Amino acid sequence: MMGGKNYAVLVGINDYEDKKHLGSLEYAEKDCQDLYQVLTDPETGIFPTETTTLLLGNKATTTTVLDTLYVEVAKKPTAEDTVLVYFSGHGFVIDEEHPKTYLATQDVILSSLTLGKFRDGLRMSELYDEIFLRSLANNVLFILDSCNSGAFISNSKGGTDELIKLSTDVELIERSFFSGQRGRTALVSCPPGVLSYESKELQNSVFTHYLLEGLRGRAIESETGEVTIDSLLAYVRSHAPSDQLPGRYGQDFGRLVLTKARSSWKEHSVKTGITSIRTSTETNRSKQGVPLKSLLNDFQSFINQLMKLLGDENLILDVENRVLEAVRRASDADFILVLRQNKKDWIARAQSEFKVVQSSQETYIKTVISEVLPSISEDSSSSYKEQGSYYFDEEDTTNKALVLIPLHTRTTTDLMVVCGITSSSILLGEVYSKILSTLYTATNELTTIQVPLIEAKILDALKQVYRMVPIEMYRRRFELFRQRLSAMDIFFQPILYLEPDFLHIDSWEALARPKENGVAPIDLFQAAELWGDEFMIELDVYFVQRAVENYRNASLVTPGRRRYEDAQELSVNVYPQSLVQRAYSEAVEKIIKDKIIQPEKLILEISEKTPLPSAPYNYQGNSLEFFRDKLEKYVRELRIAFAIDDFGVGHASVSRLVGLTPSHVKIDRDILQQRAVDATYRLIVETSTKTHLRIPKVVMEGFDSTSPITLRQLYLMGIRYVQGYIISEAGSKLSRLEQNQLNNLRNLLVEDE
Repeated sequence: MMGGKNYAVLVGINDYEDKKHLGSLEYAEKDCQDLYQVLTDPETGIFPTETTTLLLGNKATTTTVLDTLYVEVAKKPTAEDTVLVYFSGHGFVIDEEHPKTYLATQDVILSSLTLGKFRDGLRMSELYDEIFLRSLANNVLFILDSCNSGAFISNSKGGTDELIKLSTDVELIERSFFSGQRGRTALVSCPPGVLSYESKELQNSVFTHYLLEGLRGRAIESETGEVTIDSLLAYVRSHAPSDQLPGRYGQDFGRLVLTKARSSWKEHSVKTGITSIRTSTETNRSKQGVPLKSLLNDFQSFINQLMKLLGDENLILDVENRVLEAVRRASDADFILVLRQNKKDWIARAQSEFKVVQSSQETYIKTVISEVLPSISEDSSSSYKEQGSYYFDEEDTTNKALVLIPLHTRTTTDLMVVCGITSSSILLGEVYSKILSTLYTATNELTTIQVPLIEAKILDALKQVYRMVPIEMYRRRFELFRQRLSAMDIFFQPILYLEPDFLHIDSWEALARPKENGVAPIDLFQAAELWGDEFMIELDVYFVQRAVENYRNASLVTPGRRRYEDAQELSVNVYPQSLVQRAYSEAVEKIIKDKIIQPEKLILEISEKTPLPSAPYNYQGNSLEFFRDKLEKYVRELRIAFAIDDFGVGHASVSRLVGLTPSHVKIDRDILQQRAVDATYRLIVETSTKTHLRIPKVVMEGFDSTSPITLRQLYLMGIRYVQGYIISEAGSKLSRLEQNQLNNLRNLLVEDE
């Protein structure tokens, strides 16, 4: 904090008086208590206990909260002071036509609000105008850990309190509140219309858990050992679930410190793979933390056993039955079958071997087909349709379960029945169902089993559903990712220059392709985007190194291109996140230093399918400006060029075109309709000429014989570069255009003249 005093007001509410409309929360009050301990910690905290107020539960009434905020935020602080206000609880919106956003105090009654008693609860507009703006404090930071619980309006005339709950995307905090005055900033736990999750494993809300971690030292600035609002937000955003990314509204504070380092803190670096992580230690002896237990922890050994059995060559069965037998053994079940409903009858499609005697088999099948399945058929709302369910036969003294799991394929929904899992098994839950349904989908219609790809699909599915996974699963997925990456080959696809009298291959794009089939490895890119920066950086560093090495080797055996200076341009794809990482810039720098390719001939294609990385806490500018500065450094120091890839379908194409002024722009094939292509090309030309003199090289991607417009039409629009199967398929060699290819392309280019 920049001098002066520091004030904090922390409000947390678990249980509300209006139980009809405001459900109980489990950790809102604990969130506040934990934050209080961090902020007032004698060694690291900078908020004195005498100026830090904690309002919990039934003490957080409308009157008490407003009075406290008025005194501690609006009245006491001077121009040299800083204020932090934290709220953990419900938020809601009333009035469908003219939304009014509220934070729920403990005694708020929603029916009163719908009748015009708007002083109940904390109305955000009044909170901002009467408290935050009225305060003389130089900086007011408002942290909101809440989600929009819905909109409520009166359901009947005459003043009754019947309410209708409406879904809404209205934001609890209007951005305009925090946009007009410097030193007024809000951090919110989630976007509008998204739940702010609590976690039994973390014993906090997810947002506040990472907020606390950051304040305790995980978000320390490496240079100063202090946690600032910028470093804290960067830490929280990098660890939050992808669909609950916290937001920041308002004017920048400058540098605002929230906690400081312990007296024993000292800076040092620990290398972990690609990135360098700053840490602090109290002694020279290393200490290893133990991660909090995850819901998925108990399933890692099950997945390991399942994969081991799938790869067991002694299971001489067809793929489907082999999968079922592996599931039976890994689950320690009696037997497993897959059923498909044909009108009113159920047909057994496949089954595992049996562990039990014949009489038990008959008992299971009779129970499943004659008792359990009819009840499912009659009850269309049965929970099994989503995640499965399990049943116990009351007459069976062994107390074993029948587990029913829906299997959704492209054409039908089958039903997997796992028979004979004991009642104490950890498998009786939705995680087990997700693993098995993913396994079945991944192996459906296969003739051979590729265990690493199947395991990767299972881990990806768990990551998508549960967001956070145990570190062992993360590391295993990264290992599988690297194995898959090492199996990639590099193909080259030509880019054609469109000019009837000078038709030729102008340049090449490097493409990653599996060695076994040459089909684009969509799973590899999806995994990188799902699992985050470490995966994307690993992919991009590997890819740029292999691409230029293979390109040089292919050039050496191509007539007329054996000299270093004879190479044509080579385009290599890269995620925006990788370009700002040291590992990637060092890899490119080494390529140039080793003279594997002329720097002017290397074009890095920036994918439009992911957003730009956030600017760091100490950067004076926005994300686009930060990213542009990084690109300019590549151009200035390494003399390479950049292209915008997938233009027209990704993140803010026009703003990137204006802000980055690339030398190349590639139009995505998804807009290959005449009007769309024409309009997109004109947009690029008009936008480019307003910002710099030279129009970038515009390439039409994905053009083939099925495209809805002709090569001639593209030429007449002004497009001079085309890439796609219309020229030739990608391959590992740099092939020349044969004379018959040139003739065919020239005919397409001048047709209808």
